[in-house]
Amino acid sequence: MENMRTAYFKEFQIYQDTSLNFYHAMKECKKQGIHKLIVETGIYKITPEGCAQKVLNISNHGFNGPKRIGVLIDGMENFEIDFSGSTLLCDGILQPIAITDSKNITVKNLKIKFTAVQMLQTTVVAHGDGWLDTRPLEDGAKVMLYGNKLLGECPEDTWGTQHLNIEFNGQTGEIATGTGDNTLGVSVKDLTFGYTEEGLLRIYGVKRYAPIGNVLVFYCSRRLSSNIFCAGSENLTFDHIDLCSASYGMGILAQLCKNITMDHLNTVRT
Repeated sequence: MENMRTAYFKEFQIYQDTSLNFYHAMKECKKQGIHKLIVETGIYKITPEGCAQKVLNISNHGFNGPKRIGVLIDGMENFEIDFSGSTLLCDGILQPIAITDSKNITVKNLKIKFTAVQMLQTTVVAHGDGWLDTRPLEDGAKVMLYGNKLLGECPEDTWGTQHLNIEFNGQTGEIATGTGDNTLGVSVKDLTFGYTEEGLLRIYGVKRYAPIGNVLVFYCSRRLSSNIFCAGSENLTFDHIDLCSASYGMGILAQLCKNITMDHLNTVRT
């Protein structure tokens, strides 16, 4: 982009609420015709209260309507936002980034994390007649047993039953060949759970036995938003983006968009 007008996020930090500062910054960039916004390196906590709001219909999520958005790029052209290696630390039910009805947009050098982890990761260590033993990973997920059902902490500060599980190859990290949602041969709601004397999570009612060493991920939250959502836009570039957790949905989702470039876009857990 030639003849770019550049601004710095610190120029727009006039409120106590970081989310409100981002709302103000994006509004002014659009109004003033600023083509590049540089966000100074840091950790920026995003909460729903001060976020921009827009009605979004997000495919394969099922809960559409007004969304609270940390960084909303709406109706803009020839715009770049460089986060300089910063982290958006999201706390609550919100959409971290949304790009709607825009052209020639670049988002770069960003890490997105949520404070809560709604996914339980476990490694398969043994199996028998109708059961699997798994070892939960120490990754901050909060789960508990209610009777013989496995509950997880949900976004609304409540506890909910697990909705689905996905299986990953323990060596490659790829989704296990031939599997999808509910990889144990039955719906997660039809499984029962308990703990062995060794502290392993035992899963009962299994009809398909995941290979030892594979990783089972259980997910209790509804899909409320994605990390990065794009709609009705074109010529989008995502450069050096780390998606560390998507507590309420998918990592990146684009609909009715074209010409999307992703360079060093990673899904990682930290």
